[in-house]
Amino acid sequence: MSHSDGRPNPRRAALLGTTLLLLVAGSVWFWPEPSPKPSAHASGSELPAEQHEASPIPQPKPGKPLPVAKGRRDDGMSGEPVADIPFTVDGVFQLVQAMRLDDTGNLVPDNNARQALERIFHNGALMLSEQQLGHLAELIRAGLPGPAGEQTATLASDYYRFLEARRTLAAPNGADGRSPTSPEQRYRGLQQLRVSQLGEELANQLFRASDAHFEYMLAARRLQANPDLNLEEKLKRSKALNNTLQTDLIEVDNWPQRRTRYLEQKRLILDAALPDEDKQRQIDDLFTDTFGADERQVLAPLNLNHL
Repeated sequence: MSHSDGRPNPRRAALLGTTLLLLVAGSVWFWPEPSPKPSAHASGSELPAEQHEASPIPQPKPGKPLPVAKGRRDDGMSGEPVADIPFTVDGVFQLVQAMRLDDTGNLVPDNNARQALERIFHNGALMLSEQQLGHLAELIRAGLPGPAGEQTATLASDYYRFLEARRTLAAPNGADGRSPTSPEQRYRGLQQLRVSQLGEELANQLFRASDAHFEYMLAARRLQANPDLNLEEKLKRSKALNNTLQTDLIEVDNWPQRRTRYLEQKRLILDAALPDEDKQRQIDDLFTDTFGADERQVLAPLNLNHL
C-alpha cells in the first residue's frame, strides 16, 4: 500500500494563494458579519467532548475578504441581496491547506481535515443557505484544482449536513423527543449520527482521534472507580491506557493496519537466527520502506525501529 508524507507543498500553497486572491480582484469587498452564537443548550455540559475539540475560531484579520454574492434570500424576500458570505480568503486558504493528499493526489480525510471544517463552520454555529454553501464549494475547487479539490468540496458539503443534523440532536430532548441520560449514551448516539450522515469509513477516518479520546476517558473513569484494584495496579493500568491513547492518536494514513503489518514483519526479523547488527539493519530498512520521511518523524517517539 502506498503511503503519504503529508508534507506541505510550497508550490501548491503559492498557487492556491494566488488563485484565491484573483477571485476577489475587481469585486465588491465586505467584512463578514459575526457568526451566530451557539444556543444555550449547546454548552459543554450538554454535548459530548467532540464538539469542543476543534481549535479556537480565529478572529477576522485585516485583509481582502471575498466578494459579496448577489441573489435572492431563501426566505422568499425578492429583490434583496443574499447575506454576506462569512468566508475570508485566509479562511478558505487555511481550510484547503489543512487537507492532506496522498501520493496519487487524492484527499486524505483525517483529524486535521475535521478540525479545519469545524473552524470554517464555527463549530457548527454557522448557518448557511444552499447558495452560500455552493459558493464555498466553488472557492475550494478554484483554490485546489483537480480531484482533490472536488473531493474537498464534497467533504465540506457533507460535513456541513452532518453539523446540521448534530444541531438537531443537540436540541432539547434530541431529534426523537428523548434525551440521553449519560455522556456515554450521548456520545454513542453521536457516533451513530456520524455514520448515518457520512458513512462508516469516512466517519472513522475523521473522528478516529475523537473516539480515541473518548474511549480513553471512559476507561480511565472505570479504572478509577474499580474498588478491586489497589493504587499501584491502577497506576500501572493508567500508564498502559495512556500509551494506548498516544498510539491511537498517531496521524499516519491507515495507521492501525500498517502498524500491525509492520510489527508482524519486525517479529519475523527478531525471531531469525541473525546477529543483532544484521537484525537492526533489516529493521531499519523495513521501517524506511513502510513509512515515509514525515511519518517516520511522527513515529520516532514510539521507537518502532529499535530491537
